[in-house]
Amino acid sequence: MTIAIVVEKSIMKNSAILKIKKPFFLVKPAVLLHCDGSETNLTLGDEIARWVQGYEKLAIMGIGNPLRRDDGVGVEIVEQLTGKVPERVKLFSCEMVPENFLSDIKVFQPTHVLIIDTAELKAEPGEARLIPPQKIGGTTFSSHTIPLSLLAGMIDETVKAKIIFLGIQPFSTGFGEELSPELQMATEKTVKTISEALKEIE
Repeated sequence: MTIAIVVEKSIMKNSAILKIKKPFFLVKPAVLLHCDGSETNLTLGDEIARWVQGYEKLAIMGIGNPLRRDDGVGVEIVEQLTGKVPERVKLFSCEMVPENFLSDIKVFQPTHVLIIDTAELKAEPGEARLIPPQKIGGTTFSSHTIPLSLLAGMIDETVKAKIIFLGIQPFSTGFGEELSPELQMATEKTVKTISEALKEIE
């Protein structure tokens, strides 16, 4: 199995620093970038397993607009996770109105909440990163009816759960119902990563 790694190179142009990202491939172990750009030797699956360790109930919320191509990747991942997660995991296909599911979240009373959405990571299409709530201010997520920072606050007030975002770099968010090939591949990999990470700690 090979994993894509992104290497940054800074250049000067018109007094501004531009970051050029150049992908290459190598065999594991691979370097995963945190949302703040720091490196870790953990894979995305390792980080998810570590974050969810000791959970009693996990809510996974897929956010996005299925009519805007890659913007619907969060919804697609949740739908493909159906039947592939433990019983104490509940999936929520929220589309563009995650706030409408707060009452269902309250009834479920999760200890952990994973929110999946597209995000502008300045990375290769399909690259995914875990982003804690305190870091989302520096990340541009897809525009929905409610800012994700506010959503995180509402969830925290409702159930006091441990919250984290899984942001995925889109290729195209133009009108259309199909994910780009890059995001179709990312969806398959993310579904496998999440399901395997959860099985490892059962």
